[in-house]
Amino acid sequence: TYEMSVPNDVMGAVIGTSGANINEIMKRSGAIIYISKKRESLSLLDREERIIMISGSTTAVTMAKSMINKAIEYSKQGYEMRVPNDAMGAVIGPSGAIITEIKKRSGAIILTSERSTDR
Repeated sequence: TYEMSVPNDVMGAVIGTSGANINEIMKRSGAIIYISKKRESLSLLDREERIIMISGSTTAVTMAKSMINKAIEYSKQGYEMRVPNDAMGAVIGPSGAIITEIKKRSGAIILTSERSTDR
């Protein structure tokens, strides 16, 4: 069994929507993964961490660790994409359906800003 400590602020990327990422990691690696429960902190400055325990064969544990570390690394990367105002409707879709689907499938955090007057 291997234990790793992971900051709460990146756990969403490791777990994924409804556990999709962590379930995929377990399926692909063959490892059994347990994630400790989130402890509530009274201080906003307190950076809590959670423990991930990975069990299985040496190969399975190594693969799961690698996949978890990649998820953490990707979560720390950011990308900005500028979309012309007249194309935002197509990106967002009716009632936000398209952008919601993009978020769901990719696991990305997508933020939109107010309408720009820049051309």
